Amino acid sequence: MLLKMKKSNHFTIEHIKQSKCAHLNQHLIDQPAQKKVKGKKVAKHFKKKNKHLDWMGWNLLYWCNEHAVILEEEHQFNPERKWRFDWAIPALKIAIEYEGGIFMEKSGHTSARGMTKDTDKYNSAQCLGWVVIRFTALNYKNLITELNKVYEKEKCKKPLNENHSV
Repeated sequence: MLLKMKKSNHFTIEHIKQSKCAHLNQHLIDQPAQKKVKGKKVAKHFKKKNKHLDWMGWNLLYWCNEHAVILEEEHQFNPERKWRFDWAIPALKIAIEYEGGIFMEKSGHTSARGMTKDTDKYNSAQCLGWVVIRFTALNYKNLITELNKVYEKEKCKKPLNENHSV
């Protein structure tokens, strides 16, 4: 007997609970509710932003897939503030920031106040154990080289069993 599903093409836990084979899927039913992650897990597609951000996004996604880690966009790293990283690899505590606003005439990143806010954000991230690597339109193609340097340095600091925790 097939279960009737509402407008959705995928099964939910509720569908499984109502099925005749619920007893076979008890491991799914008994799972505790997962904490909501602050940040968007990057999957296959990016919104087209500009050629630099698109290039960085696709290269980061490829690098993370190669290293079996999750990449997030707009990751909120500080529980007390609403600061977000452009991209983050939470398992490795590596953040990637694109400083695009520095080339714009009117931007919060070009004023003394805006730059101070950015330094507060980066200092807070460092205190929480994050490594932040920053790029501009002039050096963004160094992303993978710099990421590999940071990864190798961080990998040496951690015990072997923590290197690839996802």
